[in-house]
Amino acid sequence: MEPEEEKVSPSAEQAPDAYFGPCLWNFLSRKNIVDNTVKREPSDTYNLETSMTGTHSVIHGFYDEISKHWISYLMAWIEVLRLVNALISAAKISSLSAPQFLSEENIPQLPGDMNKTEYIEATKIMVKMYRCVTKFLGPDLRDYNLRNRGQPRCDSEIDVQALLFDLLDDWHKNHLTQTNYQTDIANITTAKEGRNKVCHGEVFVILRNWKLYFVSWIDLCYLLNAKPAAENIAKIYTQLTSEK
Repeated sequence: MEPEEEKVSPSAEQAPDAYFGPCLWNFLSRKNIVDNTVKREPSDTYNLETSMTGTHSVIHGFYDEISKHWISYLMAWIEVLRLVNALISAAKISSLSAPQFLSEENIPQLPGDMNKTEYIEATKIMVKMYRCVTKFLGPDLRDYNLRNRGQPRCDSEIDVQALLFDLLDDWHKNHLTQTNYQTDIANITTAKEGRNKVCHGEVFVILRNWKLYFVSWIDLCYLLNAKPAAENIAKIYTQLTSEK
């Protein structure tokens, strides 16, 4: 059964990558976080812990947890952004509107090999890739895993990383029956790498390799006989390439 998508706020998908992560990066790069002269409130600890739990739930596709606690996660992200004086990003998450990507206020300090234009481009790509992982790739990996193993992996969770590890394990165990074993293993490995780079916000690598990751996801969906998912991911890939 597909997860009840309406229970998961769109902002719960977009907030960590588009707003929350960049603002924290900025704050930690300019503040001494062990400064004992900084006044801290008990609520700060609660919001930081809830923010961490929310980010973890989103990255690993814990839909049960998100459906129960997404408001708490969003509110905690807003309060942490206010705590680090990222008021513009806090207001954007509060509005629940579609992302208006990356004002000067929440672009992190960048190394010399990436400018702000490249960072904005990479972040836009990353958010679309994250949507592909959660909306298309994850559900079909879950369905394949269910058909192959006869039982859900873990309730209604769609942990794409865990499902890709399961898929690799299955392919290794059945290598004698796989016609294109080496090619399939390489493709699954690339797909897993792409998922990890997106979920951990590695924009520098994404800007360089996003086309490779998209192609691996499309090929993987075809490998799993998930043609609609492959076609949907391909549409987004074509849209992105046409904008370049």
